[in-house]
Amino acid sequence: MQLMQPKSEDPQQQQANAILKFLPLMIGYFSLSVPAALGIYWVTNNFVTTAITLSVRNSLKNAPPPVVTASPSGSGPT
Repeated sequence: MQLMQPKSEDPQQQQANAILKFLPLMIGYFSLSVPAALGIYWVTNNFVTTAITLSVRNSLKNAPPPVVTASPSGSGPT
């Protein structure tokens, strides 16, 4: 966890880091406490969301930036 986030003296940042360290344990407990279908849904949703996010990021990385040209009259696009 320390590799991903710089050390900070800010108490709010320290509290956020403590919550992030404890969060996986809470999610694990909740997953074991609910019916199996909900756990399957959570896992599947995380995989699908991650795949879509990576797909969108890769498509945006490969797309050329849009070219904005001014119109000859000096007014905006019509």
